Amino acid sequence: MDWSWIDRDAEVGPVLRVGPDTYERDKPNSRVLRLTTTYSPGLDYVAPAVEAFAAVAEHWGAPVLFVLEPDVKKPPAVRFLYEWSRAAFENGSVERSWFLMHNAFSRIVGNVVARGFCAGGMPFTALNGRAELDAILADLDISCPQEGFSLKQTSTALAVRRGLGDGAYGQLFKRLLRRMRSR
Repeated sequence: MDWSWIDRDAEVGPVLRVGPDTYERDKPNSRVLRLTTTYSPGLDYVAPAVEAFAAVAEHWGAPVLFVLEPDVKKPPAVRFLYEWSRAAFENGSVERSWFLMHNAFSRIVGNVVARGFCAGGMPFTALNGRAELDAILADLDISCPQEGFSLKQTSTALAVRRGLGDGAYGQLFKRLLRRMRSR
């Protein structure tokens, strides 16, 4: 799988493609990148997606605010979400992410996926509709470039053994244990 630019300088509209997905600049000259998808990616999508987000953030001079509008009949792949959110947040290319849902039930499902299967560091929540997203974005600085922004170096070290809690399911299990202990 690979990624490519469509129009890196687009004020609004298509910016890049990763596999079959087209990512669009959501608001004129902002750092908001949106993906509407029915595709549920596998782990081969992680490296190109992380590389693409890093290239966008570097080109825009600001971390991306990512909006994912999934087709809830086929939710995003859990392993992909965990690995992508961990790497994209660690290198600083993505500051915050949202699932854009369109009813209360899909929002609940989105929040379960975001809290259970995304890396703990990345702020990732589900919203109910465009109006809620617009209200949140109105309170944020969505301009780019942003003074002092630079990507962080990511570790290239190999992990020979993963402990409980390092993967998506382990992290979910640790959170469940933490909640049970606090009661």
